[in-house]
Amino acid sequence: MRQTRLLIAAVAGFVLLIGLVWSLLGMYLILPFAGLEVGLFAYFMHKICRSTYEKQVITIEKDRVIIHSGLHSIERTDTLNRTDTRTVVVEPERPTQPVELNLADSHSHYEIGHFLNQQDRLTTRQALKDAGLPELSNKWWVSSTP
Repeated sequence: MRQTRLLIAAVAGFVLLIGLVWSLLGMYLILPFAGLEVGLFAYFMHKICRSTYEKQVITIEKDRVIIHSGLHSIERTDTLNRTDTRTVVVEPERPTQPVELNLADSHSHYEIGHFLNQQDRLTTRQALKDAGLPELSNKWWVSSTP
């Protein structure tokens, strides 16, 4: 986060310096747009950087599946009954979309790994299979290989 703030400050200083120089040369309309650009850049960089700290830890025990999730630290813990828990795989409509993974039992449903890229989602899917959790697909009639 500190490096992101440093990058935001460097870009903001550079863009505002250019805006100020143009403003001193008589192009006053540049300055509000430079400020808008810096504000949007700072907002999106902060939002993206913050989301990179999101994590989920899935613990599979003999009689339960525990999902710990949160930003920076564990903020939420959910427990599923192991015998009822299934990995629900939502296959993408287009090849460019990632597969969606969910853990569900008879009472609850949790999306897992929504912040992961496609390869990491497929690795997670295989790890859940290897742990013995049954898998259901929204396209059960189509053969799929991860």
